[in-house]
Amino acid sequence: MNIILLTGFSASGKSTLAKILGEKLEMDMLSVRALVDDITQRSGFERTRYWLADIGISKALEQLNEEIIYAIKLREKNNNGVIIDDLIDPKLVAILRDQFPEDIITVVAVKVDRKLRLQRVVERMGILAKDAIKELRFLDRIKQEAGLAQAMCFAEIEVENQRSIEEVTSELKEKLEPKIFHTGGVERE
Repeated sequence: MNIILLTGFSASGKSTLAKILGEKLEMDMLSVRALVDDITQRSGFERTRYWLADIGISKALEQLNEEIIYAIKLREKNNNGVIIDDLIDPKLVAILRDQFPEDIITVVAVKVDRKLRLQRVVERMGILAKDAIKELRFLDRIKQEAGLAQAMCFAEIEVENQRSIEEVTSELKEKLEPKIFHTGGVERE
């Protein structure tokens, strides 16, 4: 099985890329945001920031990593694999290599400039630019504290997500295919 992890700052387009790429490569997409929202609700909190404030980043990442492993195991029958739309914790890469030693694990860094990220937050949340700046600062701080910079160091592939989603997805698919597929099917390292 192939496990592709996209990493990058919030509003860099990771989820959109993961969804479209998953369809093109016939891979399941695993939404980290959906997992976090589920954990937050099960923990009895209305918002993720309240849950994080209560248990701390370290414990939150531990719970999230457990959920990701469980979700991947549920999808193991998909021979093409799974795309995880947000690698935040650099420890997850080692955990995945330990839990799935036969699988091909690829980390992709998705990069975009701050101005475009800000524009995306304004559009996504329907808020003013000044509020979007505050939201991005909060999200960036959380991701930095979680180890995003280290996670991005694991990236074997990088894409700049400044163009149309079709162009970026095609570029990423082209970069991934030699690593994860060959004419005989899924390759193993």
